[in-house]
Amino acid sequence: MISVIYVLLAAVAAIAIDLRLVLIPAACVSISLAGAGIVVFRRWAGALSIPWPAIANEEEQQGVVVIDGTSLPFQGYDQELIVMMRPRHLVELLACVLLAASALYVMIFVLVVGRVSEALEIGAFETELICIAGLIVLLTSVRWFAERRFLARSHYTIGTLIGADPGFLWRGVTYQVFDEKRERRGGRGPFLGRDPGNAVLVFYDPNNPDVNATHGAFFFHSFRMGLIPALHRSAGSVAPP
Repeated sequence: MISVIYVLLAAVAAIAIDLRLVLIPAACVSISLAGAGIVVFRRWAGALSIPWPAIANEEEQQGVVVIDGTSLPFQGYDQELIVMMRPRHLVELLACVLLAASALYVMIFVLVVGRVSEALEIGAFETELICIAGLIVLLTSVRWFAERRFLARSHYTIGTLIGADPGFLWRGVTYQVFDEKRERRGGRGPFLGRDPGNAVLVFYDPNNPDVNATHGAFFFHSFRMGLIPALHRSAGSVAPP
């Protein structure tokens, strides 16, 4: 929807020979979404904890859970799966914000009078490149805000991989997961590592569990996992795949 609106504004700006019609709204929205992403989810980094149940004996061991090449075995004592969350690609986000702010400054304070395209003697090709750059900046800010908003409202659990696509340019996985009501959900998501393993960390909207995503689907956030002994016995558990 945002891309469609942007393209329509770009078409109007091209007809009117005035890039301000598209760049000013796009820059304002980009800067606003970048700031809103910080407000809607204030945690820059942290740890998520998932109960990892004990097994009574080795015969109950149904296999080792592997996520992104990390083996997560079940032991004879309760453990906790610690997921370390860190932001990434912040340089790209900052560059987009600075580019949007610079464009806004030029549009408003430097070229207040006159048509921007005429004042800068911008041709059709340059206008197209500027509009494409503006769309990239806008979509980057939208992606940042969407991820932060989704993390702020989502729950998380371990899902089972039921398929992987060894694509050349794009690799994906198919997974299933059970929500808090033990209802089976599923989906597809990207995979960028070498070894998809047999499980995946899944984030889902508790109000609509069909809205879910794997940890590999996040562009601005990375996740590292490891097991530690549980300090006390947890009420919940994660079943082996």
